[in-house]
Amino acid sequence: MTNLVDQFTEAAHKTERFVNYIEDFYGKNGIYDLGATRQDCKEACLIYLIALATNVGEYGEELRTWGGGDSIDRERVRIVLEEILNCKEKV
Repeated sequence: MTNLVDQFTEAAHKTERFVNYIEDFYGKNGIYDLGATRQDCKEACLIYLIALATNVGEYGEELRTWGGGDSIDRERVRIVLEEILNCKEKV
């Protein structure tokens, strides 16, 4: 059995990887460049994780699933970046 410190450390690493994944897609020069800063990506991830924890999304839909940081999670964070943090795709 892992101890609490190990669990916390593992969660922190997973979170960091997820933020990196978001930034690779939506950060400056990302695949879908929304001009999001690293701080924007962190904030959007936090907003999304809080929505998951409280089980309610921006529009009242239930958010019961964490996809392990997959594309559904990424797309939900994109919505946060665009609609809450006002990041817009660069053309």
